[in-house]
Amino acid sequence: MGLQTKNFTSDRLVIQPVAFENAIRAIALEDCRFAVGPIRWHRSGHYREAIVSHLAPVVGTINLADHEPRADLLVLGMESGCRALLSHLQPLPSQNLVLLLIDPENYERWECVLWDQGTIASVDEVMISTSGILSLSSNEPNARPSDTEKWSRLEPIVGSEGLAKIQGATVTVVGVSRLGTEVASLLSTLGVQRLRLIDNDVVEPQNLSGIRMLPVNSAGTPKVRALAMQLQTLRPELDLSICDQSALSPGGRDFLRHRSDLIVTCVDSMAARQAVARMTHDLITPHLDVASEIQRRRDGTLEMFGDARLLQPGDDGCMLCVGGPEANVRGDLWYEMGRPESGLIRGPRREWSDTRAGSSILLNSMLAGMGVQMWIDAVTEQTRGSRWLRLNWSATPEIIEGSSVGNGPCPICGRD
Repeated sequence: MGLQTKNFTSDRLVIQPVAFENAIRAIALEDCRFAVGPIRWHRSGHYREAIVSHLAPVVGTINLADHEPRADLLVLGMESGCRALLSHLQPLPSQNLVLLLIDPENYERWECVLWDQGTIASVDEVMISTSGILSLSSNEPNARPSDTEKWSRLEPIVGSEGLAKIQGATVTVVGVSRLGTEVASLLSTLGVQRLRLIDNDVVEPQNLSGIRMLPVNSAGTPKVRALAMQLQTLRPELDLSICDQSALSPGGRDFLRHRSDLIVTCVDSMAARQAVARMTHDLITPHLDVASEIQRRRDGTLEMFGDARLLQPGDDGCMLCVGGPEANVRGDLWYEMGRPESGLIRGPRREWSDTRAGSSILLNSMLAGMGVQMWIDAVTEQTRGSRWLRLNWSATPEIIEGSSVGNGPCPICGRD
């Protein structure tokens, strides 16, 4: 079960969006009365999260005897009266049951309660990413940004609701070197409420020419601290959390498990990117991956390109199977993902310069803007689902839309 009742002040329900949409559609069409799914429990700060990835329709009445006596379940329906339904279901004292009932007359009204081994408590938040990145369901309307003049140029583009969603978001950025700094700076400028930064590297002299906002005396400082200081200077009200450990370390993994509305990866390490992909899949969190590369061709000319992949939970793929590495190198990735920090490195150690001709702040800026705009489009419901865009910079630059359907079999998202 894994449910502990101590040291938590709030409960939150997180539902995989495709499972939720399919269940609601079946209930609305009267194909079934309820949908039921197993719960995984997760701790995120002071929240206790009930995570539901699958929902099965139930025709007729629900019989809890059909499930394991200690199974923790979500019951989803479109009617009123959670307590009356609980009385009818008669859950066992050993069970934990979450009921989410949506008012059939007004879909914006809902009631959610938790039966916690004999006690009843209201669930404070329900999160369903049905409209792209950020669709936070709550019985309270999104607060409108107070400084209307400051945002008077942005609001006409994203709308008042979109602006409130953007500026109420929590975003984690993994890797704050050249690309990650550009992404974090854009998110801060857009007014994102809370940024969480993780990187285990320190500022080196070569970084000073490729990372904006770094003062000359920051060499030797952890990158997350150097960036946080500059962002805090520009936006004193910005809520910042930093972690100067690797995303693959125990401390880094704990940092990433805290709930975010979006996790962005801007790292060279493919193992770190895949580890984040697995975590976003498990926690039902949207994942934006941004990467750039510059190669020198045999004729001496440069090949400059990069990718921005926005991967929605429950869609057709993840970082591993949408434009990810070939299957024959995935074994090395699994080894790196699980290797202790003091463990042996598999294969020869490769320097950064072995695979790249250089780095361009201009290319990174374009890709960061492209990736963040994809997120904005999803938040404001201009687009739905996952997207993969590739930027090729040459004499005739082009942006190519790649397939967001993964190539299975995938051990992360389970795609066949």
